[in-house]
Amino acid sequence: MFKTFWIALGALSLSACATGTTNLSLGISEDAAKPALLSEVSPEVLVLKDVKDSRKPEETARIGNKRNGYGMVMGAIGTKTAPTDTVADVITKTLEANGHSVTSTPDGKSLEVSAELTRFWLDYKTGFVTVEFFGDVQINFSLTDPASGEIVFSDQFKGYYSDKTGGGLSKTWTRVMDAALADLSKEISMSAELMEAIDEHEAAGETAADVTTQAADSDETGA
Repeated sequence: MFKTFWIALGALSLSACATGTTNLSLGISEDAAKPALLSEVSPEVLVLKDVKDSRKPEETARIGNKRNGYGMVMGAIGTKTAPTDTVADVITKTLEANGHSVTSTPDGKSLEVSAELTRFWLDYKTGFVTVEFFGDVQINFSLTDPASGEIVFSDQFKGYYSDKTGGGLSKTWTRVMDAALADLSKEISMSAELMEAIDEHEAAGETAADVTTQAADSDETGA
């Protein structure tokens, strides 16, 4: 009986893990990004620079492997949109959901957001009767003050999701990776340190504006 079960499982896995590449459409919906701590500071304009791809060389051409029941790689899992673009979209939706404006055009005053993608991977482990899927996304995130060139915030944010089911192909893979992206969005929006960095930049801008106004008033009085 057990031999028959494993033969059937192996045949199912082999047929499910066909050769070639299966490309997924990944991303989060507008309502998946939620307001959190970042919404507690006044709205800021943030400049999002291109997301840099710093993944391991062997992972840049795919986001996971399709394997048969014996663990042999039979094909690749890819994406229809570059993972760096997907992450940029997640960052944009997260910041906007928290009341901030995102642009790609530097103005010399607004904080600049830099992100470096270090992990974007789907994996799964076959058990006796279930398959456990893992989605893992990791980025290095930083804010730079363009006026001084100083990095005022930097941290690593991670999005992770796992699910144990009876099996699954592209729809399951997509669901798991989208959930990991949603978790990444949540981690960004819940960062107290990121909130403080944005708040301090805003306060510094207000102080500079006050100094300029006082100087102008003083000049007028002297005149």
